[in-house]
Amino acid sequence: MEAPDNLEIIVIIMPPIIAPIHSPSQERLPARSTNGTARGIRSENRRKELSWGNAHKGNDALIAASNVILALNTIVGRFTDPLEPAVVTVGKMVSGERMNVIAGEALLQGTMRAFNDTTYNTLKNRVIKMAESISVAYGCSCRYEIRDMYPAVHNDERLYKILAEDIGGEDFVYMNPLMLAEDFSYYQQRIPGLFFMLGAGNKAKGYIHPLHSNMFNFNDEILITGVQLFYNLLRRCKQFQ
Repeated sequence: MEAPDNLEIIVIIMPPIIAPIHSPSQERLPARSTNGTARGIRSENRRKELSWGNAHKGNDALIAASNVILALNTIVGRFTDPLEPAVVTVGKMVSGERMNVIAGEALLQGTMRAFNDTTYNTLKNRVIKMAESISVAYGCSCRYEIRDMYPAVHNDERLYKILAEDIGGEDFVYMNPLMLAEDFSYYQQRIPGLFFMLGAGNKAKGYIHPLHSNMFNFNDEILITGVQLFYNLLRRCKQFQ
């Protein structure tokens, strides 16, 4: 078997579709949650297949991809401000077809998130540089596609104060910013917006599972509370009498 040409690594960065999680276990109303920008990372290392007996004649896609993963996990904490939230992670890897054959390709998928453009651009630039340099080190080439999608959610201060005053007491729970992905931010680029969470948990009824769980359930009565909140907010903003 002849030695293969250089491997090619394809890096595609795209957003996953992620919905907000439900609130804590009590039926409370969290508000002012700011969601991180959602990004995804996909890498493919392609090459002709070789058996393990001829591994020295070519390059291993799996090894190259594994080192890309290790490198990407050093970006946060070494190249970003420690006071700025950031996420770079690979959550899926698919590689190889048989146990005794050098992997012909490797697929990596993950996510990248930040709350401000400076941090996000740092993450993006480092992902590209690391994928390219590691590709060269392992005899690979690299090409990538980046799709910048969901921006961060920034709640309007006036709307937030109105909601907080309207709810008040124990029914209102302030939430720290969350590293979720939320396309609601597109609305906020055009008009003032408010993103809040309607508490759905209830330990007494067994409603304790998160949104993406196959055990998730909630009390339909909380929808009435949600409608009332929107109604009160609209009245306070003098949208109708």
